[in-house]
Amino acid sequence: MLSQANLKSLYIYVMYVLAFMIPSGIYNFEGVIIALLFLLWLVTKQYKEIKSQTTILPFLLPFFFLLYPLSLFYTNDLSSGFDQITMHLSYLLIPLVFISDVIDDKIKKNILLIFLFSTVLFVFIADVYAVVDIIQTERYIVRVAKGDYYKFLSYGLTRIFSDWHPTVVSLFLMFSLVLTVKYLFKPKKFLALLLAIFIIINIFLLKSLIAIICLMGVTVLFLFSLIKRKPYKFGAVFLVIIMASAFYILNPFKIDKIQQLKRTKMEITDNQDTRNVLSIRLVKWSSTFNLFLENPVLGVGPGDLRHDLVGEYIDKGFDFAAERRFGPHNQYLQILAAFGVFGFLLFFITLFGPYLKDIKIDSLYFWFLIMTLTFFMTEDVLERQQGIVFFSFFYALILMRPKRT
Repeated sequence: MLSQANLKSLYIYVMYVLAFMIPSGIYNFEGVIIALLFLLWLVTKQYKEIKSQTTILPFLLPFFFLLYPLSLFYTNDLSSGFDQITMHLSYLLIPLVFISDVIDDKIKKNILLIFLFSTVLFVFIADVYAVVDIIQTERYIVRVAKGDYYKFLSYGLTRIFSDWHPTVVSLFLMFSLVLTVKYLFKPKKFLALLLAIFIIINIFLLKSLIAIICLMGVTVLFLFSLIKRKPYKFGAVFLVIIMASAFYILNPFKIDKIQQLKRTKMEITDNQDTRNVLSIRLVKWSSTFNLFLENPVLGVGPGDLRHDLVGEYIDKGFDFAAERRFGPHNQYLQILAAFGVFGFLLFFITLFGPYLKDIKIDSLYFWFLIMTLTFFMTEDVLERQQGIVFFSFFYALILMRPKRT
C-alpha cells in the first residue's frame, strides 16, 4: 500500500503525463489519465481544499458543464446528448483536480514546460516523417480523406497521427510560442530563439488561416507590451499590417483558402463554382444563427444541434453543407445555438470572470484567452477531445492559486 506522500507524488507525475499527452498524437488515452488523476485526487483527500477556496473561479467551468446534463430534459436525441456529456466531462473533473495543496509554482511551471516540449517534439516527429517519406517515395503529394495534400503541409503533415487536426495543433503551437517567450527567453535566449523560429515556421506549414491571423495579432499585442513610446508602437503595428498584407497578396505558402478568396466573390453559398472558405463559413454561421433565433432562450441542446443544423442546410438549399454534415465552425455560435442566451452568458462569465479578480492585462491568462477567443471565431475548438482537454486543463491551471513554497 502506497503512503499518502507517495500517492501525492504519483498525483503530480500523472498530471505531468497528461500535460505531455495533450498536444501529442497519442492522446487517445487522455480519458484514462484524467480518470486516474481524479481518483488520486480523491484518495489523497485533495477535495478538502474545496472549503478553503476564497473565489468562485475554480467552479465556473464545472457550473458551465451542468448545462449538458440539464439539456437532456429538452433533447430529442438522448444518445447524442449523453455522448456530449461524456465528451465534455473534462469541464467538471479537470478544474476539481487542480484544487490541491500539493501544486506549487515550480510544479505549475514544470507542467507548462512539459506541454511546450511535448508540442515541439511531436511536431518535429511529423516534420521528420514527412521529409523521410518524400525521400523514400519520391512523391510530394499524399491522399488524406477526400483531399490531396503536400506531405509537409496541413493534413499532409499531421497525417502521421490519427485525427491530429492541423488547426488544433496550430493552437498548441501558438500557446507554446507564448510559453517560450515567457519562460525561456531570459534564461535561455538561444534555445528560445530556435524554438520560436521552429514554432512559427510550422504554424505556416500547417496552413491554418486563423492561426496565422492569431500569430499576427499576438505579435502586435506583444510589441505593444514591449514598446513604451507610442510613436514606435504605431510604427511597429504598421509594419505588421504591411507584412500581413504582403503575405495575403503574395501568398508564399500557396494557402488554398487565400487562393479561393482571391478567385471568388463573397456570398453565402456552397455551390461548387462559387464557394470559397468564407462563403462556406457564412453558410454555416447563418444557418446556426437561424437555429438560435428559433430557440433563443435555451437553445436546441448540444445533442440535437448537428441534426437540426443539417435540417437547416436542407431547408436553405445548401446541399453540399448538408451532405458533409458541417458543424457551426464558430464556438460562439455553437454555444449560442446549443444553449441559447442563458448558456452563452454563462460561457461569457466563465471566460471573462477571472478579470474580476485583477488578472493583469499581460498575464498568461490574457494570452491564453486572446488565442482561444481568436480560434473560437472560425473553429469548434471545444467540440474535439484535444480542444476540450486543452482548454479545461490550462484554464484551470493558469487560474489556480499554487501552494507557496
